Parts: sequence; C-alpha cells; structure tokens
Amino acid sequence: MLATPALVAADDYSDGMRAYMQKEYLQAQSYWLKGAEKNDAKSMFNLGFLHEQGLLPEASIAKAESWYRLAGQNGYPAADYHLAQLVRAHKLPIRDPAAADQLIKRAAQQGYAPARREVGKGAITTQDSGRYLDESWIRSQRAAGWTIQLLAFEDLAKVREFIETHGLHERAAYFAERGPRGTLYKLIYGAYESKDQAASARQSLPENLRQHGPWLRTIGSVQKVIAAR
Repeated sequence: MLATPALVAADDYSDGMRAYMQKEYLQAQSYWLKGAEKNDAKSMFNLGFLHEQGLLPEASIAKAESWYRLAGQNGYPAADYHLAQLVRAHKLPIRDPAAADQLIKRAAQQGYAPARREVGKGAITTQDSGRYLDESWIRSQRAAGWTIQLLAFEDLAKVREFIETHGLHERAAYFAERGPRGTLYKLIYGAYESKDQAASARQSLPENLRQHGPWLRTIGSVQKVIAAR
C-alpha cells in the first residue's frame, strides 16, 4: 500500500523529533522542512520553535514568526500561543497587547490547554505559573499508583519545550533527580490506579511518545526520589 501524504509528513515529523532529541538541530530542520512542504502544521510549528530558541545558525525571530503564522493558519493552536508570547515580550514589531490576546483566544477556541486556562481566568494574563505540573502535583498523588516515565533531560527548559511541543500540560509532570553526573529532570505521564491501567495507557500513547521507550514505575518510587534530595 502506498503511503499517503499525511503519513509521509508524519514520518518526517517523527524523524525530526528524533534528531531534535539528539540535539541534531540542522537535521531536525531538514526533516521538518520536508514535513512543512506536505502541509504538516506540527513541522511548521517546530521550525518556528528552532528559530525562536536560536538553535540554528541562521535563526531569527522574524523566521520564527513566519513559521508560527503558517502553522496557525493550518490549524495548530500552539503556534498562535507562542506567537502571542513573542508579541508580549516585544520581540515583534507588533506592540498591540490586544493582538496577543486575540491569538490566545483563538488558541483557546481550538482547545489548547494553556490558552484555555488564561481565558478561563476571566482575563488574559501574562502569568506563567500553573502551566506545568511539577513535584507538588507528584507529592499529592497516591504512592501506590502507577505512572509512565517518558524521558530525562539535563536542562529544565528542554522539559518545558517538550511539554509545549506535544501539548502535555494536563497529563505530564516533571521532577529532579540528582546523580553523580549532575541533575536530571525526568518527565512522567499520568497517574493510574493500577499497573495494568498504566500499561494500557502506554500502549495508547502517540508514536512520537512511544518511540523513546517509556517505562512503568510506581508513583511512590518517584516520591522517594524527591524526598531523598
């Protein structure tokens, strides 16, 4: 059976994510450019993110803006949200706060969780707190429960980038673990009553999350790591 354009674009996106996680940013750009040519909005968004974060030799905020706008036009709400943050940070020629608010509202209407939370407060704010589940959330869970560990990062910013890119704000939490080589920030997904439920949830993860080899562990084991620091 021949691959459809959508499936081919998904392959380009996944290949780009693998390169990104290995810090091969130029290779990631190459894959995502192929995905963008096939109208894959996620690839467009990630190209904008590479430029916003200065991860490419020719990175520029102007190029980040262009890719975010294109991804937003193709129905990817995270792009509108990131574009709004650039407006708020005065990194774009646009200086109208109302323009940022409008982007947030559009992202919220499409179900993007961070934008929905801001709109749900009754007023658009610039506060960043509450966007990420962290150790306080983990400590509040049942020790006998189970979770899925996804990845570990050396840089906390990378954890948040991953959460933003994959829209995991409502399900993923991170914690810090110190080791002989320094601190690692580990990302877990969900809280489940039993190991079987966690295993079933792992099988249901999108391919771009399953490809990194997620594994099951008790929430209590994570809480012990936090308590031991």
